[in-house]
Amino acid sequence: MAHITYRYHHVFAYPVTHRVVGVEDLFLVRNLNIIHLTVEVPLNIRYIAFFVCLLQATLGLSQSKLTQKEAEERFGQVSGVGYDLYLDITGAKTFSGESTITFELKSVNAPLRIDFYQGTVNAVLYNGKKIAHTYDQQAIYIKAKDLKIGKAEIKVLYTHAFDKDGDGLYRFVDPEDQRVYVWTQFEAFAANQMFPSFDQPDLKAKFKLRVLAPKNWTVVSAVREDALNTQPKGKLWNFPESL
Repeated sequence: MAHITYRYHHVFAYPVTHRVVGVEDLFLVRNLNIIHLTVEVPLNIRYIAFFVCLLQATLGLSQSKLTQKEAEERFGQVSGVGYDLYLDITGAKTFSGESTITFELKSVNAPLRIDFYQGTVNAVLYNGKKIAHTYDQQAIYIKAKDLKIGKAEIKVLYTHAFDKDGDGLYRFVDPEDQRVYVWTQFEAFAANQMFPSFDQPDLKAKFKLRVLAPKNWTVVSAVREDALNTQPKGKLWNFPESL
């Protein structure tokens, strides 16, 4: 679902036959995400069951870890963060993406950590050039000696499995009609299960987002799309920078 800040910037994709005409609200009750939607079909037992599944999925706890010391250290390293994200969600088991992070690097006294839980890192570029890095299935690390103070851009090309426990990018197949639903769940530390990021609440950021989805799908994000282009694999949804 949609929210304008970094920690709660959600994406929801679904078959166009179930078109959502308005998102009423998104709020927290006892740490459970309750999502209210206005839909153009009756909420029969099937749809009620779907939303129960959605609610249950938000209970999953991320196993990725970031210590307070690591978060404080990174807060002293970077500022002015922005993301330009590309996602290809046309696959059935995995999705691919590009996470381009722009920021101001204030210190090179320690390696730079980019959170990314249990994915596959295909390439890391620093200011347009491939750079050596390490990856331990929790985070990507760039050595301090390879960094330079000032404006910086890091691009990570990656793939990741759709999540099965409700965190990151979750994919659900309705067992009754086999329709597929994809949505995001980032709280409290699960954004990095969808894309490489500085996943901590005091490093707020603006987003640009592009999503390649099946042709008969609709994609909803924090802001309305400003372009929609048909491609061989599906439709490319372009969302302008978030507020």
